[in-house]
Formats: sequence, structure tokens, C-alpha cells
Amino acid sequence: MEEKMESENYNIEKDKRIAKLEEKNLLAFTSSVEKHPFFFNDNN
Repeated sequence: MEEKMESENYNIEKDKRIAKLEEKNLLAFTSSVEKHPFFFNDNN
């Protein structure tokens, strides 16, 4: 379990980078979802 701490720090940094990518993807996803109101439409 001790070696897990090192990989946790790495994973946190990786997660931050992934989160930034996912944020961009989410914006693109959200705008495409707006064309499909039955899927997600919390804007109204």
C-alpha cells in the first residue's frame, strides 16, 4: 500500500489534465446535446 501514495500523486496530476480535456469535450458534447432536447435540456 505504501507505493500507492506515489502513484496517487501522479494520478492526481493526470486527473487534472484529463479534467481540462473533459471540460472542453463537455462543452462540445453539451452543444451537440442541445440539438436533442429529449436527451438533456436543463437550459429552459
